[in-house]
Amino acid sequence: MAADGGTPVLWKGNPANILSFVKATDDKEKVAELLAVADFLAAPFGTQEYALVNYGVEGVHYENDSDGLPVPTELAATEVQPTYIFLADPPVVNAKVQYPGFVEAFCTWMADASGYVQDPAFFGMQITEPNQFGSLNQPIEDLQKDVARGRKSIDDLDAAIETWKSSGGEELRQFYQDILDAQ
Repeated sequence: MAADGGTPVLWKGNPANILSFVKATDDKEKVAELLAVADFLAAPFGTQEYALVNYGVEGVHYENDSDGLPVPTELAATEVQPTYIFLADPPVVNAKVQYPGFVEAFCTWMADASGYVQDPAFFGMQITEPNQFGSLNQPIEDLQKDVARGRKSIDDLDAAIETWKSSGGEELRQFYQDILDAQ
């Protein structure tokens, strides 16, 4: 629900959260090889490639249970890590069928929630902030954690905002305003 008790707003997430780039070079074979690796890693749910990337080798890293679901072995904990998702990843699939009712309940929630989704101001844009703003938000993020853990009070927020503004926050705000104005 919304903070005021009214209609909620769910901000649409970016279509891609992490981007991988392949630099075009004169070495066409290298580019083709990297694209083939990305294609393998992005194989969809239900393929042998997906199973290998996500579960490892059958009989070594997982066994299928009586329902045909992969059950990891002890070796999987140390040898199968989801690090390849930072290079390329297939579309997300809700396949948590080992939890009775989960898929239906989650999909029902998503269908209902989709009526409240809106595009945020910078949706689908890849914005690289100037380097001088690289650590500007860290004190605010730290304060959020401190408030949530009871180490600081929400009363500390006003001072943190003033520090943020005077440390470059107003310049960063103008940076984003200029992008909005250019749309």
